[in-house]
This record gives sequence, structure tokens and C-alpha cells, in this order.
Amino acid sequence: MRKRHREGPVFFVDLDEDETVVVSVKVRKKFVEEMDRKVREFGFSSRSDLIRAAINWFIRFMDGQEVRQEIMDYLKKRVEINRIVYENQNMSILAQANH
Repeated sequence: MRKRHREGPVFFVDLDEDETVVVSVKVRKKFVEEMDRKVREFGFSSRSDLIRAAINWFIRFMDGQEVRQEIMDYLKKRVEINRIVYENQNMSILAQANH
């Protein structure tokens, strides 16, 4: 059974393993390198996470929904969360080094 929940303006689907389908796609190496940069830059958990979000947005766009601002807001939020996490990790490392 799929469980849908909202994180900000975007729906994410928790996939039940029995309903999950693997889709293979061939892409150029440079494209994968760019995907990896975006995964790190915007804090996606994996390439698959990025691809699922991209497909979600693209399908909604193709259905005539306005998603551009929603995508920008979502990515800005992820960047801010990543900055906070990064700063907290650095503070933790500094605290450990001082003890």
C-alpha cells in the first residue's frame, strides 16, 4: 500500500516494497555527475530521490499545473536545511575537538 504525505508543497510517496517497480534508464556520464552535484547541493537522499521528485514535478507540469515557483521554493528550503545541518555538524566536531 502506498502512503502519501506532504512535505512542503510536494507530495512524496512512501513505496511499499511489493508495489515498487525498478525502472532502468541510460544517461550520459556527465548527466549523472550533474545529478550527483544536485543531490549534494539540494540534500536529496539519493539519485533515486532526485529522480522521483523530478518525475513528479514533470508529470504535474505536463498536466498543466504551475510548478515552477513550487520547485524553487522547495529547493531553497532544502538548501537552508542543509546549511543548518552542516553548521550543526561543524559545531559538534569543534565541541568534540575542544574536549
